[in-house]
Amino acid sequence: MEYEVFKILIEEGACAERTLCLPDGLAFAHWSNGGGEIDYHKPAHHTLSVYVEGGWGSWRLERGKPVQNGYPGAVCLFADGADSSWRLREHFEFLHFYFHQADLARAAEQVWDAEPGAYEPVPDYFFRDPLLEQSVQLLLASDWTDPAQSLGADHLAQWMLLHVAKGYTRHRGPLPDVRGRLSPAQAARVRDFVEANLAECGFSDHSQFTRAFRRHFGVSPSAVRPDVAGSEAGV
Repeated sequence: MEYEVFKILIEEGACAERTLCLPDGLAFAHWSNGGGEIDYHKPAHHTLSVYVEGGWGSWRLERGKPVQNGYPGAVCLFADGADSSWRLREHFEFLHFYFHQADLARAAEQVWDAEPGAYEPVPDYFFRDPLLEQSVQLLLASDWTDPAQSLGADHLAQWMLLHVAKGYTRHRGPLPDVRGRLSPAQAARVRDFVEANLAECGFSDHSQFTRAFRRHFGVSPSAVRPDVAGSEAGV
């Protein structure tokens, strides 16, 4: 597994009880750990952590001093590029969900047609989320070696991505209103398609197409409403 947080835990002596790598690169790991100090320095991925058992002796540090401690059911969201330090003083178990910003962006774009980068996780530590707790219990109760159950875990991972995107990110603007107009992501895909297929319409470049379009419709392509373009251009 190529995730940095996973590698650091292995190096520090934590025990990976089970791991599950999903087809699109997402991954789960069920951990147990008993002590030591751990530093995560600007990992290049996100990690969602849910405490399963114990955790009272797990402390987050700031400038070397303990500021928060864990508990069963506690949730932590480690965002990519964020530093964090930890002191562990007793045995506990937890589940990690590893994913990249590209995974989060893809999920948001597919479901809400959001712009890539519109959802950026905010680091947060030791909070409660009953839905995530239940999801983790369901994962732990399943057989990760069973293809059917690992497929279910894949679906659950997609739901968890959307749950994080909706509740634990910085929203760079509202979800696009797609009623009666193209969303930014849709408009970008249409533009890319048109530019990639200009030659099929006998045009050598975008400016030539724009001039011909303006002469025919009286406006530039970017000014045409979807309903006008569809009715007059036969789309």
